[in-house]
Order: sequence, then structure tokens, then C-alpha cells
Amino acid sequence: AAAINDGGQGLRGSATAFTGRATGKNELTLEGLESRPLSFAVNAFDLEPVQVARLERIADALGRLVSAHAKLLFFIDGRADPQEFHQVQAPRDNTDLSALRAAFVAKTLVRRAPALERKLRVVGLGVEGEMVRPGTAAEVAATLYAKYRRVSIRIVPDTDALLRGDDPVRKTLEDAAR
Repeated sequence: AAAINDGGQGLRGSATAFTGRATGKNELTLEGLESRPLSFAVNAFDLEPVQVARLERIADALGRLVSAHAKLLFFIDGRADPQEFHQVQAPRDNTDLSALRAAFVAKTLVRRAPALERKLRVVGLGVEGEMVRPGTAAEVAATLYAKYRRVSIRIVPDTDALLRGDDPVRKTLEDAAR
């Protein structure tokens, strides 16, 4: 766990202030830059230009990381708020919406750092959070729901490389921390 935390510290220093947290022994999750998650508008799967600029800084840092440590993968986890919606065309529901959010982030990262293309995995996690109680003020509900419309990036060892015997998990993470 210390090695992945050290790796997160190095990554933070290379791209302003990432918000990161160790989520497992061999995993680090990046929630965004400057202590703010990458957040989406209601029923949207693209980001505003200011958010894209933040994402490009993330891409620069991840590109440098993958160039130095090729045995890492990046899972792009998309989420949606619990407000129900259904449409005939895509996104049909919150699960589709969460996957499209992750895919938008992945495309933006690859456009900025092409070396990431084979290292990204897109995951639509669907709904996160609970509905607010009836009678909650609209502004309060909007703020509560906004935190669920997000994408995070998990950095994990490339298990295919590990299964081939190319490198042990600990060494991969220790190398990433340097």
C-alpha cells in the first residue's frame, strides 16, 4: 500500500494537485485535479471546456507515467446520479450514460496522450448514491446529485504482463513510485 501511495504522490506532483486515494493494496484511484472530481451536467456525457483542460493535464501526467512504467493499466470508471431517466436512443438509461461518460474521458485522454490507447479500460458503473428525500430544496438536491455524476481513474498493475511473468506487482508499483 505504501508503494502505491508513493506512486500517487509522484503523480500528484507532476500534474498539479490530484486527489488520489489507495483503494486496495495494488490500486490507486484518481478523482480529479485540484480536489474537484470530473463532474458532468445532468444527463450529459461530455465535459465543459474548463473540465477538458483539467482532463488534458491528467492525460499529460498519465502519458508520462505509462511511458516510464508500461506495466500499468488505467480503468476509467463512469457513474451516474440516481435520478431515473429512460430514452429510446443512447444513452437509454443511467448505465449507458455512465459508460458514455467513461468513454468520453478515455477519448479525451488518448487524443492528448496517444500512448494511453492500449492502457485504458472503460467501465460504466451505473447509478451511485441515493435519491434525496421528497421536499428537499432544489438547490440542495442539485448539489447532492452533482457529486454522483462523475468519472474516476483507477491505476492498477497490468495482470496480463504479470501472468506472462514479465514483472511482479510489487516491483511494478515500486517502479511507478520513483
